[in-house]
Amino acid sequence: MRKYSIKQAIISLAIIAALGIFLSVWFLAKAEIYLKPMQREYPVGTITVDAAFKNIWQAEKYFAGSKYVLEKLENGQWIRILKDAKGAFFTDERFSPVHGTQITFDLTKYCDGLSEGEYRISVTLTDKKGAKKDVYCHFTVH
Repeated sequence: MRKYSIKQAIISLAIIAALGIFLSVWFLAKAEIYLKPMQREYPVGTITVDAAFKNIWQAEKYFAGSKYVLEKLENGQWIRILKDAKGAFFTDERFSPVHGTQITFDLTKYCDGLSEGEYRISVTLTDKKGAKKDVYCHFTVH
């Protein structure tokens, strides 16, 4: 049976601690709140999109701004789609999405039906400290 020296034990603990820190930082970088469409593809003419908020940190409270924005990818850039200057709004201005919250986005304020292409719905969230975060719901229409 081999005996470990104190120096070997300290080195082993340092390696384990460094690995733990690395994994914690990596996990925090991957842990986000995001908006996921209930289906990835929609038919031409779609006027509503269903999505769910995903939030690994369920204790974190986020409040949505009152407005959501529809954008279409054209020539590599996201272009806002506007039918009128107002756009679309959440019915509850204190909308607080938590993990698993499902919402149906009404797009009739932006268009009379989506044409073929890549789209995203953008929502600005604010945490309890006032930090803002944009979340996007990406989907394809064809």
